[in-house]
Amino acid sequence: LNLPRGTPHDFQGLYLDDVVVELGALELDSEPTLRLDSAFLGRGGFSGTIAATDLGLTGSLGGFDLELSQLGLTIAQNSITASDIRGRITLPFFEAPLDVALGVSDDGRFSLAVDSPNGLLTLTKEELLTLRVDRVAFEFDDGEFTVTLSGAITPLIGGIAWPTFQVDALSIDSPGKVR
Repeated sequence: LNLPRGTPHDFQGLYLDDVVVELGALELDSEPTLRLDSAFLGRGGFSGTIAATDLGLTGSLGGFDLELSQLGLTIAQNSITASDIRGRITLPFFEAPLDVALGVSDDGRFSLAVDSPNGLLTLTKEELLTLRVDRVAFEFDDGEFTVTLSGAITPLIGGIAWPTFQVDALSIDSPGKVR
């Protein structure tokens, strides 16, 4: 057997490496791929890295529309040790997509962060305002998801050249209520 260095000499079970499964038979708009690397299934449970790309899965996260594009998990003896989950949520009110990175832990907690390769994000609500986002915070409480944005707002009302002003916290909850 050609097991990786560091594998216990008495390992008994299944070892898979560099396994790629194309999931084209699923009725999706994309052609996702599942990859399994350094996967062990034995008396110690499951350990390995699972990655799925080009998912195109849609659903909801706390009432916000979510499109999941990539899922990556590293597992050691049935416990999640790392995650790399990427997608896009749509902010109500602005109806604008926001690229996000999600993290999960083996105790069920999750984190969410803005994943913008170009740095700051600009959101526009036509004929109302433009918001240059400097900071984003997320909160999930009592079944409701809230995104709080801070940055610079420029009104776009009445064809007037309005001044730009700073906002410390503009919150939008999953039903679309702005406060």
